[in-house]
Amino acid sequence: MSTCEPIQGDPDFYGRGIRIGVYLQWTSAWLTLLLDPESAQGVLDANSVFVFAVTIATIIASRREAAQIEIYIMLQMLLGFHITTLSSFGIRIWLMTPGRVAKLLRRAAKEWKKDRQKARENQEGIMRDRQRAVDQIAQSVANYPGLAKWILAVLNRFSTVSRSGSHSASSATASVAILPVHLLSALKFPGLTWSGVVWRTMTLGIIAGFNFAYWYEFPNSAATSKLLSDPPDICGPPTVFLFSKQLLQGPIVTLGYAVAIILLLVVGPPIYTLLILTVQIHYYGVLLLFRDVAYWVRPRTGERYSAAIDRINEVLRTSALPVMEAVQFYSPLFPAGMVAVEALKSSLDFLHFMTTEPTGDAIRFTDLLKVFVSLGMGKPSVRAAQEGEPVLSRADTTRGGWEPTGVAGSFLVRATTVLFNIYTFLSIAWFIISIELAIKWNNIEGVDSIDSTGQLIPFIIGCVSASQILKKIILLALSKKYPEWVDVQLNVEIGVNGPVVLGIDKPSGGGNPAAAPFNTRAPDQDQGRAIWFRDT
Repeated sequence: MSTCEPIQGDPDFYGRGIRIGVYLQWTSAWLTLLLDPESAQGVLDANSVFVFAVTIATIIASRREAAQIEIYIMLQMLLGFHITTLSSFGIRIWLMTPGRVAKLLRRAAKEWKKDRQKARENQEGIMRDRQRAVDQIAQSVANYPGLAKWILAVLNRFSTVSRSGSHSASSATASVAILPVHLLSALKFPGLTWSGVVWRTMTLGIIAGFNFAYWYEFPNSAATSKLLSDPPDICGPPTVFLFSKQLLQGPIVTLGYAVAIILLLVVGPPIYTLLILTVQIHYYGVLLLFRDVAYWVRPRTGERYSAAIDRINEVLRTSALPVMEAVQFYSPLFPAGMVAVEALKSSLDFLHFMTTEPTGDAIRFTDLLKVFVSLGMGKPSVRAAQEGEPVLSRADTTRGGWEPTGVAGSFLVRATTVLFNIYTFLSIAWFIISIELAIKWNNIEGVDSIDSTGQLIPFIIGCVSASQILKKIILLALSKKYPEWVDVQLNVEIGVNGPVVLGIDKPSGGGNPAAAPFNTRAPDQDQGRAIWFRDT
């Protein structure tokens, strides 16, 4: 595309300052998550906010019919964050060191055992409920022997169909919606908040959807039609990097479309699960708030209707609900039975909920606010603390954390972590090369200087992030080389006449804490500041 007229790029979208800032954020985030897992929440929050802003800007630019290659470059940046460093649940952080992989395997095995035990208990409960429903129908039609015999024969005939048909289908549906809850709960890295997980996952869903729309509409877009309608000796399709110089047409577009579909299939289940749970929590919040306000305005609302509602509940439970539950267990015969039973149960639950006064142990709207606070905090849960689950910290990457034992010391685990870090490094290099070559090959001008205000913010953020990770690397190297330096402490005290006195406490006698303290230099009381050194 070198013979085309130059494309005037937007420096506020992908100028040199922004690109350098993004590249530095990728590298610094990778090293920070590797060396300091305690800071994972802050790193992911900062990157996710930047990614969300770029996502909105990219969508707006696409609606203004920006050049296809410009949208492609922006998508490379957005996908680059998620493929290199930005992790929704923190799975990438687990795979960075052997100690973390070992802990992940233990957690996954524990959750799998609990899930299997719960599945067996649920299956036993289903069989008991089904038998109870059959018995109730038999009692209801006991006065009509012919009808009872026919109904029981039909139910027994289709019980196998029900178990292997509707139950299997419902189990498959439940697996899509419920299994990720157990799986993702175990995979979430300690210290990450669930609110942050939802935020990053939804942002990834927006990017995946926009990426799919980009590749789906690419052949039929106005910009592409204009490019392809020009004479071949004047212009042609955009050029991109895919192991070599490739034209963005034909097989490359098909490949991008296929990858976009795969990405949707991968991120779809967790997005669906978290979205359903989020909507359900907010729905409960509306109900709780409505009930609390209703009882605050009219405190004796429940007493007025409790007697009538109790009679309605009794009639429904004894007459309608048993028969409809039996229909539900044999839904291949009565497809509408499932909907009818669920609607009836929901009505009963709602009536009971509205007649329960929000006092004592009843759940109130303020309790839901406490849940939001808990989900927004990254602290370990009380259950995890009671079960003795250790929380990963910097100790996992310093001193003894570098010499894994047990499962973490196996060759397979160590090789996995090494390969994963190599993959991360190569992914960062890939996206940098892809973006830079796309700008060069497609003759995009005006984006190779740092002369606009919009480029300074990501550029400065990237430089500061790089300096912070460089500081961490130096400190970790020094603490590895001289472990006794970590025990040196700085004390700030006030002298007799008010001066600020700085004291350095350092171990002596090979780090023996029992050594008697002594002052090597007394503080000067006549000066505003003084310093002394003390061995402990």
